[in-house]
Amino acid sequence: MTDKWILLFKLLLERTRNGNLSWSETADDEAYLASIGKNKILYERDGRVSGNYFVHIMSNAGKVVDSFDTGDLGQLTNEDWSPEGEELFNLIRRKISGADEVLDDILSELNDSLW
Repeated sequence: MTDKWILLFKLLLERTRNGNLSWSETADDEAYLASIGKNKILYERDGRVSGNYFVHIMSNAGKVVDSFDTGDLGQLTNEDWSPEGEELFNLIRRKISGADEVLDDILSELNDSLW
């Protein structure tokens, strides 16, 4: 099962980087939800341990059927997964907030006003 955790996390990061995975906000500012087929992934920042992020795998009924965190991945691979965890969290947050689109608009306006 643990190899599947590593593969799942890598795919979540890759698909989010490529814009091929849609995330939505939750009531918690530190957690985001992705629907994948009939199931869901809840991704959240650990409020107690800096650099740690949780992945909760949810069935189509909304029940958490498995969970792991970036600390677990680190124990499995003897590597620090905090940077990848933070990157995924920030990618999701920026996409949902529209930060890149706003920045693009501002840069465009500034460039247009210079000429």
